[in-house]
Amino acid sequence: MSPTISLFNPISGSQINLPPMTTIPEVVDFRPSIVGKEYLYRLYTGSVKPRSSSFLRNVMRKVVLSTSPTDDNCIAMAIQGDISTLAFCRLGDKRWTVFGDDEDGYRRGYRDIIFFKGKFYTISADRKVQVCDLGASPSIITIKPPTIVGMGVCNQVYLVEMCGQLLMVARHLHTPPPDIHKDRLNYYLTNVFEVFRLRLKQGKQRWAKVDSLGDYMLFLGRNQSFSLPAREYPGSKANCIYFTDDYSDHPNLVKIGGHDMGVFDMETGRTKLLPCYPNKTWLLLPEPLWFTPSQN
Repeated sequence: MSPTISLFNPISGSQINLPPMTTIPEVVDFRPSIVGKEYLYRLYTGSVKPRSSSFLRNVMRKVVLSTSPTDDNCIAMAIQGDISTLAFCRLGDKRWTVFGDDEDGYRRGYRDIIFFKGKFYTISADRKVQVCDLGASPSIITIKPPTIVGMGVCNQVYLVEMCGQLLMVARHLHTPPPDIHKDRLNYYLTNVFEVFRLRLKQGKQRWAKVDSLGDYMLFLGRNQSFSLPAREYPGSKANCIYFTDDYSDHPNLVKIGGHDMGVFDMETGRTKLLPCYPNKTWLLLPEPLWFTPSQN
């Protein structure tokens, strides 16, 4: 039997199955009797290599839903594969469907997805945003990226909704000195964030720099990004970005992964440790996720 991919509610215990791992476009064959090499997996170069079940567990990097999974019209869109391409399914589908320009995806790699105002928005490593319409005639519209000026390496980009507006957030890592030991805790750390708001100007969509989040907070990481008003959550701080470590491509992840977490203050430009992790952690795998229980 093919390994399954499921939506799981940790509170109610309910579970909804998505199409199995073997229907991911890159999976050529599944051989359960060959332990450690169960899958034949097609790499972006076109070559086919054996891969383990543990490797396939990390293939689905992010899955975002269009509506509640109890809705018959719910669509799941995923960033998947070793080069982060797009695939989607409607609940009840038997297979994942590749979406978008494969060659474009291979060159850039997708980093985040959000369902915003009836459509999926995706962002790639080069910060181009695509508006994906999965209607009767699927289509893609590309929005020109903003100019990123933050210090350090722009490692990750996110899409998040705040007050009915779409934000793009660029996360920069500091560049370590060449002589630093690569298993040191500070080998990579988030340096600064830049925030941009999508707006309509002269009939065209443009990005405008955001200097303050007001009373709101952003929560970024491997799961879907979101915003919350600080006034409704005692103990939290407004105008801040709460973030967890999602640097999954780092070669030394096995030694130091998961440690880059904190709270970035938009006003001061400084970062402090998360209250729930008062001490720096050398290795924290799997990386923590933000969890927001439904109020319904």
